[in-house]
Amino acid sequence: MKTSLNLRQTVALTFIPNFGPRRFKKLLEAFGTVKDIFEAPAEELCRVKEIEIKQEMALAIHNGAILEQADKEIKKASSGDVEIIPYEAKNYPEALKSIDDSPIVLYVRGKIPTEDQPKIAVVGSRISSLYGQRIAKVISADLARVGVTIVSGMARGIDTAAHEGALEVNGTTLAVLGSGLSYIYPPENKKLAERILKKGALISEFSMDISPEPKNFPIRNRIISGLSRAVLVAEAREKSGALITADIALEQGRDVFAVPANIDSTKSKGSNSLLKQGAKFVTDAADILEELGFSPSAAAEPDIQNGDTAKSLDGDEKKVWSFLDSEPIAMDELLERASIPANRVMMALSFLEMKKLVKKVPGNYFVKASS
Repeated sequence: MKTSLNLRQTVALTFIPNFGPRRFKKLLEAFGTVKDIFEAPAEELCRVKEIEIKQEMALAIHNGAILEQADKEIKKASSGDVEIIPYEAKNYPEALKSIDDSPIVLYVRGKIPTEDQPKIAVVGSRISSLYGQRIAKVISADLARVGVTIVSGMARGIDTAAHEGALEVNGTTLAVLGSGLSYIYPPENKKLAERILKKGALISEFSMDISPEPKNFPIRNRIISGLSRAVLVAEAREKSGALITADIALEQGRDVFAVPANIDSTKSKGSNSLLKQGAKFVTDAADILEELGFSPSAAAEPDIQNGDTAKSLDGDEKKVWSFLDSEPIAMDELLERASIPANRVMMALSFLEMKKLVKKVPGNYFVKASS
């Protein structure tokens, strides 16, 4: 197997202890290319200003053992159908190059869409409510329907819902993992990972055999936001990793959006707090598209005349939808007809409104949206 010098040397740098993306970029600024870094004497590497290059790091660069490690890693990745994209490669995402701590390499299984295809991150807590998951799914679907790539972390809860929303409308989605690509975590998302690969990619900066340790997830969050034009926090607890992603996004100059939720729920305290701090208020995909300068009409309304509309609804939505017509119906009458708890009727109506299938009219009446 032929391996480019650039790839081999760049992968080798990732095996030097404590040699991270910031040191890498400083050396690149000082010497020009990865090849030049390897050719520079150790003492010159140590003299780079603004960042500490320890002698053991400089000596490691001249140690052939790390190149042997790189060879093994490249072989393992190739056998797993994984492409390793070094920082200097033409297909390394430009959006990621703009952040201060760009990954030295990216491991990619699947295909990352081109730069001209907009990407929006949809994130939130692993421990999430049904409301939060449905919001993430609906908004992700509406964004994906108009060509936006959904970026998330394939974690339980909101992340999973975001990926599923995109896939349900045959959209593109990227999953950034907190482990090497030899691991799919959580394990119950193996089938989801397979579906993602058909329409997008699994991405990591971690070498193939790195397990999904807790410390890895905050590190990978900068890639989720770095790949994206903006970040939507669909639902987050007070100490959620999604809030870390939001903070990083702001540092990277990305827009941050949040969905309002029940003020009494611990599951949404973090996202509600973001709104208080100035995150942009979102109730549907159109809010995001309009803020980012995309066509507001791009929020991909379902075709109401299409006979498949009802098939796309869940149980409560389908039931409530069946009692609506072109003539307004009062909430009291709808509750009586539906014969399900009021909170479920109200939630179903909320999601039907988001999907542009239902309109609320004065007097607490509801009507099917006109075609």
